[in-house]
Amino acid sequence: MFTTSRSAIVLLVFGTAILVAAGPPPALKDAFLDNLVGDWSVTRKMSNGRTIESTVRGEWVLKHQFIQLHYGAGEKGPEYEALVFIGFDDAAKSYVCHWVDIFGATTLESVTGSLIRSCSASNFGSIPRRAR
Repeated sequence: MFTTSRSAIVLLVFGTAILVAAGPPPALKDAFLDNLVGDWSVTRKMSNGRTIESTVRGEWVLKHQFIQLHYGAGEKGPEYEALVFIGFDDAAKSYVCHWVDIFGATTLESVTGSLIRSCSASNFGSIPRRAR
């Protein structure tokens, strides 16, 4: 067990060193994601029929690899707060989205999808429901 753990740590350290040595990829240039930069007012309809309004701030982060959407940005004591990271997997030619919010880590909220260019919207498929 100890040897296995040590081996895993060594592999993790060397794997990380190789990635760091290679450096990050060039800045992501994506017109669709550029549209998400800025301050937004968002109204969402919940499954129970209730609507919630949030302020959302969109900005490029992590060496211009992801758009971060911060739900509840600028609000004092927001009712709902989330960080959403949207990027593009060039190998899979697909957008990726990671959603982290105040409800904790009960499930990983990640989806992938493609851009529907004809209607300037994104199709991330069905968003997984949280296990309660």
